[in-house]
Amino acid sequence: MHPDQFCKLLLYRGAGKKDRYVIALRATAEFYGWTKEFDEWSPRPIHQSGGYDFCIDPGRKGNLILASGKRLRVCRSPKKQGMPRGLTNQFKVSRNCGLLDIAELAHFTETDWHWMDGPYGERISRDHWERIYQAGIPGRRGVACSEYSALAR
Repeated sequence: MHPDQFCKLLLYRGAGKKDRYVIALRATAEFYGWTKEFDEWSPRPIHQSGGYDFCIDPGRKGNLILASGKRLRVCRSPKKQGMPRGLTNQFKVSRNCGLLDIAELAHFTETDWHWMDGPYGERISRDHWERIYQAGIPGRRGVACSEYSALAR
């Protein structure tokens, strides 16, 4: 795989907090519609002066294949055992992504799919992801585990 085949999309950028992002093959991100909803990640501006944005440049973009993160999967097959060939795609989210961040990604996934991995490796159905997204607190990130447990019942 060539490093340019991957993209890093910004899920959330808060003041004084680390960015939350998703890394996927560009073809996968475009197939699921993530590139339409989420912007390409760029370094955070630290100062503005005279119409210019100044930022700390992390150097070359680096190889996104080797970037750290939690590896998750999305599948277009209703079978939850294994990873059906040709119907399962992998992607990474930053380690600081919570349940609601992944639920937002699931909410904006356009094509027909059946399940997506949760942050702890469980396979969660599309309907359940939508309920988690709708239960989220508007304007605030992060859903308490107790809220997730209540939804699972």
